[in-house]
Amino acid sequence: MLQIKNISSLKCFECQSYNDENCLNPDSNLLKSCPTHYVACAIYRSIDSGKEAVIRSCALKVLKDDCSDTSACMAWCDSDGCNRSFKAKSSLVLILFAFFIILKFNF
Repeated sequence: MLQIKNISSLKCFECQSYNDENCLNPDSNLLKSCPTHYVACAIYRSIDSGKEAVIRSCALKVLKDDCSDTSACMAWCDSDGCNRSFKAKSSLVLILFAFFIILKFNF
């Protein structure tokens, strides 16, 4: 007997805040099924002249998070809807960096 397995694809938020402000805080209508060969979700966030820009998308692979620049950050994850927000780890790095900068310039 032939058995057919139902293979479901990863679901990621896909949007760009420059043409959709809902991308800054996405709701479920922005959650899309990725092509089957995509195995990760990605989120890119940058701040330029005080304005936040966000891009959320499907990704071909999980890479190491890059939040070394305080004005931009890129993170990857591999579960459905995981690119709704940044991982706590990435956010914690930015918060600690900001805290040390404030301490340095105020004391």
